[in-house]
Amino acid sequence: MELHALQTGRKPRVVTAMTMLKQMLFRYVSGIIQFYMLLMDKRRYGGHIGAALVLGGVDSTGPHLFTIHPHGSTDKLPYVTMGSGSLAAMAVFESGWKPNMEVIDLRKLDRL
Repeated sequence: MELHALQTGRKPRVVTAMTMLKQMLFRYVSGIIQFYMLLMDKRRYGGHIGAALVLGGVDSTGPHLFTIHPHGSTDKLPYVTMGSGSLAAMAVFESGWKPNMEVIDLRKLDRL
């Protein structure tokens, strides 16, 4: 991101970081898949290796939260849950989250 800032002469936005990250991840994962298909028994991995990421940040346009899926698609959301407890966490967010919540209210929501 620092090189991008030096090349463009301005601070990078969060969406720029997300775009660069998903492009690098997709290229890297595609390369790994091809490598394993050549060197390993492709049934061992089913030909799929991937990572799901959460990227958050604040730039000149405000706060941002993105999910980056292993196949390269992205979502911009007000809240994100991932992992083994994501369905339960999503239920808490869907029932209690409101736009522009105060930190104290978010902490109470976290304890549900």
